[in-house]
Amino acid sequence: KIYEMTVLNHTFLSAAAAMGTYMQNHTTTDKSVHFQVYIDNTDEHLKAAQAYLRHEPVPDEASLQDLDKAKIYLEQQLEKVSQPTQELSPSIVNLHQADAALPFQELSLITGQLQWLYALSENIRNTAKGLASVNR
Repeated sequence: KIYEMTVLNHTFLSAAAAMGTYMQNHTTTDKSVHFQVYIDNTDEHLKAAQAYLRHEPVPDEASLQDLDKAKIYLEQQLEKVSQPTQELSPSIVNLHQADAALPFQELSLITGQLQWLYALSENIRNTAKGLASVNR
């Protein structure tokens, strides 16, 4: 379990660093409320993991309903940006696709990283809970 926690921590840090590096080196759109929901839920999992390991009361976690709404919203935005515009002439479609490539890339990368960080934080919380129960 300790090795599993170590691997999860290293993976989480690597994923967070990759997202941070992308955001520092690319002009990105302003963060949305939905981005913040993912960050808040991820943070709650990490706080819960810390509490388990310290044998402290576990803080209430953020609402998963908000996370579901954020996930649906981001998936819908990704679908919208990736849809070809068929009613336009081919030359305009090509321009649209070139202009849409960057937002699609950003949305795809950031959404993927947010979901990955959230999943890792869940695994970290669950592993910490398991470690805490073994060490009692």
